[in-house]
Amino acid sequence: MVFEEILVRSNGANSCWADLAVKTPASPDYKTPQDFDPTSAKAREEIIDRIITAALDKDVRLLGTADYNLGLDERGIWLDELGKKAREREVSVYPGIRLLLEEGLDLVALFEPGHPQKEIDKFLTDLGLPGNARFYRSNKPVQVALSPREVVARVRSANGMVLVIHNAAIKEHPAVVSDPWVWGVILARGPQELAPEDEAVLSGRRKGFERRLPLARLAGSFASRPEDVGTKRVSIKLGAHNLEGLRIALLDSKAKVRFPHEIEKRFYSRLLGARWEGGFLDGLAIHFNPGFNAMIGGRGTGKTTVIETLRYALDEPPKTDRNRENHEQIMRDVFLPGSKISLMVESHEPRPKRYLIERIYPFDPVVRDAQTGEKLKVNPKDIFRAEIFGNKEIYEISKQQDFQVNLLERLCEKDLVALEAQERLLIDKLEEQNQEIAALAEELSRRDAELGKLSAAEEKLSRFLEMDMPSKIDEKRGFEQEAHVFERGEGVLADIKKMLAGLISETSARLKSLQEEEKAPLNPQLLDEYTSSLVEFVGDFERSVQGLVENLQGTEGKHRGFHEQWQKLYAEGEERFQESLRSLQERFPGVDVNEYITLEKEVMRLRERKAERDAVASKVSMRRDERRALLGQVQELRASRFEMLKGRADGWNSELGGKIHVGLVARGDPQRVAGELRHFMPGLNKEDALRIVSDERFSFAELARRSRSGDRDGVAELLVLSPEELVPSFDEEILCRMEMVSIPPEVVIKLNLGTDKDPNYRDVSHLSDGQRCTAILGILLLESPYPLIVDQPEEDLDNAFIVEEIADRLRDQMDKRQFLMVTHNANIPVLGDASQILALEADVDHGYLHEDRYGYIDSPQIKETVEKILEGGRRAFVIRKEKYGL
Repeated sequence: MVFEEILVRSNGANSCWADLAVKTPASPDYKTPQDFDPTSAKAREEIIDRIITAALDKDVRLLGTADYNLGLDERGIWLDELGKKAREREVSVYPGIRLLLEEGLDLVALFEPGHPQKEIDKFLTDLGLPGNARFYRSNKPVQVALSPREVVARVRSANGMVLVIHNAAIKEHPAVVSDPWVWGVILARGPQELAPEDEAVLSGRRKGFERRLPLARLAGSFASRPEDVGTKRVSIKLGAHNLEGLRIALLDSKAKVRFPHEIEKRFYSRLLGARWEGGFLDGLAIHFNPGFNAMIGGRGTGKTTVIETLRYALDEPPKTDRNRENHEQIMRDVFLPGSKISLMVESHEPRPKRYLIERIYPFDPVVRDAQTGEKLKVNPKDIFRAEIFGNKEIYEISKQQDFQVNLLERLCEKDLVALEAQERLLIDKLEEQNQEIAALAEELSRRDAELGKLSAAEEKLSRFLEMDMPSKIDEKRGFEQEAHVFERGEGVLADIKKMLAGLISETSARLKSLQEEEKAPLNPQLLDEYTSSLVEFVGDFERSVQGLVENLQGTEGKHRGFHEQWQKLYAEGEERFQESLRSLQERFPGVDVNEYITLEKEVMRLRERKAERDAVASKVSMRRDERRALLGQVQELRASRFEMLKGRADGWNSELGGKIHVGLVARGDPQRVAGELRHFMPGLNKEDALRIVSDERFSFAELARRSRSGDRDGVAELLVLSPEELVPSFDEEILCRMEMVSIPPEVVIKLNLGTDKDPNYRDVSHLSDGQRCTAILGILLLESPYPLIVDQPEEDLDNAFIVEEIADRLRDQMDKRQFLMVTHNANIPVLGDASQILALEADVDHGYLHEDRYGYIDSPQIKETVEKILEGGRRAFVIRKEKYGL
C-alpha cells in the first residue's frame, strides 16, 4: 500500500471549519439574479456550485442551513440537492430550519446530513406551520405559537438539534438556555464581545437556571448570497460528520470549538503515516491523527513493536541500558532481519516539509524528499525529532539527574540553539588557544632550561677575559661571529620561504571555495562583479607573492655566493690561527684556546636565546590575557543560558498549575561536579570528592587560578587537605581543561503532595517510584513542537493522577502537539479524549489492524472495543460522562 492510499484513510477526529447557519435561495431575501428561475436545473446547479465553492474557498467543510420556515415554496426545494452535491465535494450539510417564536426567541433546528426535506416540511406542519401558512404577505416568517420548551422537546423527538440565536430575548428566557437539549448559541460577533449579563446566562451561571456545561458558542453567516458563505465560521473538532458527532463536539465545546481569533496558528512536527513490511507487523499501515493517538490491544498484539520500530526508523536510541536491551531483542526476534519500516513525516521548521524515512533491519536509515523521491544525504535526526519513551523508560530516567537535565534542555532547545552555537565557537577558539599556550609554555620551559646554562658560561667567560686572551685571537673571534651571522640569515630565509608557500596555497584554496559557492539568485550581476574584483585582487596578490618567491630565490643564490666567498676567507684565517695557536699555548700554558672561542660563541648564542625567550614569555602572557577574556565570554553565555532555562522553568511551573515545581541550581549536581573533579585527580575517592565540591567556595575556575598562581596553601584550603597531605600540581593542559569545565545546572523536581491552597512540595528524589514518574510525565506533557511517543505511561503512575491531571493535559495539548501512547489503562484514551484509537489484534505470528478497529472514541465500534479490551473501560466512560458530560 503506497502512502497516497494510507493518507486518505480515516484517522479519527479532526478539526474543520463550520458555518452552521446559511440560507438557500428559498429564503425570500436571498439575492439571486433578476432572471433567476428556480425551476431551471441549470440555474439551480449553478447556484449550488457557487455555494459549495465559496465554502471550500474558506476551507469550510460543515454547513448548516437556516431558512426561516424552510423558505417559500415557489423559490424551490434546495436541501436535498445541496446536501447531495456537497457530499460529492466532501462538504457535509446539516439540513435545518430557522424558527422565530412568539416569545421573541430565534432558534435553528439542525437534522442529520441527508435527512429528507419532506420530513422537515412535515415537522414544520406538526409545529403548527402548514405549507400555506408559513409567511405573511410581506414575506416575514410566521412565528411559532408553541412555548420554547415545547419546541425544543419536539425537535428532540424528531431527532434534531436545537441551537439558539443570540438576541435580546435570551435574557428573558433563561429556562430555555438552561435546557440540556439546547446545544449551542449562534453569536452575531465573537464571544469576547458578550455583555457580562449575557455571558452569565449562556455559561449557565444564572441563579436558578444553572447549566452543567456552558452553551457552545458558535458562528453562522446567515449568508444571503453564495459569496458570503463562511464569512462567519468556527472550528469544530469532531470524529464523524453526523449529528451525534456534532453533539459530542458541542458538549465539549471548551476543547473542541474555536473562533478564528482563538486559533493560534501552530506548526509542529508530526508523524503522518507508517507501514511495515516483513516480520510480525507485515502489512500493517497506520494513518496517524495530528492530535492524540492511543494504541490499545491485548498482550502480544505488537504495540510495543510499533513503538520500538518507530524509534528505529527515526534513529532515536533508547536512553537507558535496560531499554536498549529490550529494543535490540524486539528488533532481532520480532521485527526480524530484512524487515522494513517506512515512515512519512512532516517537519515544521523552518517551514513544513514532508520526508519519507525508510529503514531495513539491520541497515542504516534512508531519508527521501517525499515530493520528489530524491535520496538525501541526511540522518532522520537532522530533519525530524520525536520524544520517544519505551516501556518503563520514564521510570528509569526519573532516577537519573543527567536525563532530567537533558529533558529540560530538549524542551527549550530552540531557545538555546543560538547560545550553544556562540559557546561552541568560543570553545573552539579556546581549544586553539589551549594548544597554542601549551606549545608556547613547553617552548618557554625548554628555553628556560637552556638558559640555565647562561650564568655559568658567563662566569667562566669572565675568567678567560681576565687573561687578556681575546686581544690575541681577535681574528678568530671575528670569523666565529661572522659565521653566526650567516647561520641566522639562513634561518630567516628559510622562515620566509615557508611563510610564502603557505600564503599561496591558503589563498588559492579560499578563492576556489568562493568561486564554487552557489550564486545568490537576487543579484547575480552584482555578485559576479564582486567575485571578479576578488579574483582580480587575489591574482595580483599571488603574482606579488610569486615575485617575492623569485626575489627570495635570487637572495638565496646571493646568500650562497657570499657564504662561499666568506668560507675561503675563513679557511685562510683558520690557517693563520693554527700557526699562532702554538705561541698562544706557550704563553697561556694549560689553557684551551678553542674552549674559550667555543664558550664565547655559546654565550653569544644564549644571550640571543634570552631575548627570544622573553618574546615567547610575552606572547604567553598575551595569549593568556586573550584566553581570560574568552573564558569571561563563555561564563557570560553560560549565565545567560542558565537564566533562560530558569525563565522557561518558571513558565513551566505556571503551566503545571502548582502540581509540579521545577527548580534549577546553578552550581550543578554535586555528584556530577565530584565526578569531574575525580577526572583531574584520579586518586581521589568519591566521598572525599563530594565533600570538597559541597563547600560553597569550591569552583574549578578558582582551583585553576590558585594552582596557576602557585598559591599552594590556597589549593590545599580549596581541596580541604590536611598539613601532612601532598598538594597536587597540575600542568598547563589540565588547568586549561579545568577552566573550561561546563557543569549543567542541577534540576530539582518537586511534587505537590498537598493542595493548591496548602501546598506541600517534596523533592521527587525522596518520593516513591510512582510519584517520580508522575512528575517526569507531567513535564513531558508540556507544550512542545515534537511528537511525544510513550509506551504504557500508566505504569508506576497513580490512577488518580491519570484521571485528574494526565487526561486534562492531553485534552489541552492535543491541538498543539502530536501524541502516540500505547496503553492498557482506559482512563488515558477515554478521559484524554483520544482523537484516534488504534486497536491492534494478533494471531500466532502476525499483528494487524482491522478497518473497524481504529477511529474516534465516540464511534460505537470503538467504544465497544475499548470497553472490551481495556481494564476499567466501562467505568472510564462513566467518569467521562460525570466529568465532561460526554
